[in-house]
Amino acid sequence: DKYFKDGLRTKACVRGAAADRTTSIAMTTYVETELEIRAKFDAISYSKAGCFLGMIMNAITEETWFKAMHYYLRDNALTTSGADEVHAAIQQALNEDLRNSTYDIASIMKTWENQAGFPIVSVEKSNGKIILKQERFFTKSGQIYSIPINYATASSPNFTDTKALLWMHEETLEIASSSQNEWVIINIQQTGYYRASYTADIWNSIIEALKNQHENIHWINRQQLFIDMEYAVTSEMISPLFSLRHLTYLKNEKVADVWTQGGVSIADFHGKFQDTTVDEIFKKFVDSLYEEHLQVLGFEDDLENEPLLRNSLI
Repeated sequence: DKYFKDGLRTKACVRGAAADRTTSIAMTTYVETELEIRAKFDAISYSKAGCFLGMIMNAITEETWFKAMHYYLRDNALTTSGADEVHAAIQQALNEDLRNSTYDIASIMKTWENQAGFPIVSVEKSNGKIILKQERFFTKSGQIYSIPINYATASSPNFTDTKALLWMHEETLEIASSSQNEWVIINIQQTGYYRASYTADIWNSIIEALKNQHENIHWINRQQLFIDMEYAVTSEMISPLFSLRHLTYLKNEKVADVWTQGGVSIADFHGKFQDTTVDEIFKKFVDSLYEEHLQVLGFEDDLENEPLLRNSLI
């Protein structure tokens, strides 16, 4: 079902990103020797490329994407083709479906195809606006990507529509915001091949939203928030206390994949606190997160009662 398909997609993109964050090899590179050709059959060509194409599909909508793929297959049957033919097919579908569009899909896609790595988009609020800034994740090499941006806020918590609301072609982008204090989360359902970074005040509002009504935020984004939090803490952008506060909402979380990612944070803290004076206090805190779930689920296998969540907890 959709839960398992989305889970497989997010895991594939995590694998692609892990290989991609320090590489200097772009998806589109010239190869000639047998060794070079064999080396292309890697996570960049498969996991990253699949996630990149999935990002474009979500950005322009599935309907337009499938029309484009029909044109591509029809026009290039029984012949060789490359990126230019893919661009042309997508552009044709876009011109038909969005008649007043200024899309130049080739220019957009080439910023990803011809550059290694992927971006991280930092999010902050200032004077009633959401301000986004991009840089290449991990290496910070000055590369600029054309990024499809979508987002949800407390006043508009729409996590179902994954098309691009706007495109980020420059280093910075400003978006009007309804409230300085409400939470904002970018990259709905993690359909974009990029990471997010939030300021402390936005993290505060996100954590409060998770504690009060976590199901208003899509489970894929709840899972990703643990990954983004870990990066923010290890990069010393925010205090580890934010991560501890983030964990408190898990007592209400029922999605196994989210718990699995939260468990990574728990294990990290356990390693830091082991053999210290706060070790027992932390263990009691973790027990409080598990307790209610295990009372409901029990310890025996039961295929009809959240078996995946039980396995993640136990």
